[in-house]
Amino acid sequence: MTRKRVTSSQQEGDANRSASPSSRLRREVERETIPRVWGLVRDRKASRKRAAPQCKSRFVEMFGEEQRLVELSEVCETFNGDRSSNYPSADERINAGVPFVNAGNLANGAIAFNNMEYVSEEKYHQLSGGRIQTGDLLYCLRGSLGKCALADFDKGTIASSLMIIRCNQERIQPKYLYEAMVSPFVERQMVSANNGSSQPNLSAKSVKQFKIPLPPLALQQEFAAFVAQVDKLRFGAAMQCTSCVRL
Repeated sequence: MTRKRVTSSQQEGDANRSASPSSRLRREVERETIPRVWGLVRDRKASRKRAAPQCKSRFVEMFGEEQRLVELSEVCETFNGDRSSNYPSADERINAGVPFVNAGNLANGAIAFNNMEYVSEEKYHQLSGGRIQTGDLLYCLRGSLGKCALADFDKGTIASSLMIIRCNQERIQPKYLYEAMVSPFVERQMVSANNGSSQPNLSAKSVKQFKIPLPPLALQQEFAAFVAQVDKLRFGAAMQCTSCVRL
């Protein structure tokens, strides 16, 4: 006797008919929703990659013409991480407290808190340098040279592989400074200043001597407003994705 071959679509149809109404509804929702969710996730990832080029191209468009050059030390203060005997040991790094930021926490121009280490209030007050304020640029001196991010919180400290660059905001805006520091013009200076042999290394002194273009403050503020709008659009895309996942 010949057996009748049952296709997968027929099996799915039989399963759907035998399932309860609530199960069938759930499957229909999943069938419609899951592809939409993953589409938004892909769009969100793509928007992250697109955002930086948008800002870079706008930076070149606004400041690509010849501008007055200044040394970084003329418009910013710099601070090293504590390198004394008070430097936090592995045992003094804890799961909650004051953020202790290292190069691994710098991602896409921001500070990521997944895998963040912390120190106690007592240890924080023992450290002599590298105290973070909102708007500070954290800049990597060892390993991933030039990796940097803007701080959006007002209390923390840094590992010895980083330095803090703090704007004189009467002369230079943090968001403008960030784009200047990741521009090809500054990256070429960074490569020339690398004095590491086995491991890439920069001195804080050499970074303070980097030259950057200094356009009028009004243009910097206009650029900062553009970056804020890009960030707002990225945040909106994230919220849209989150809302869809909750369906």
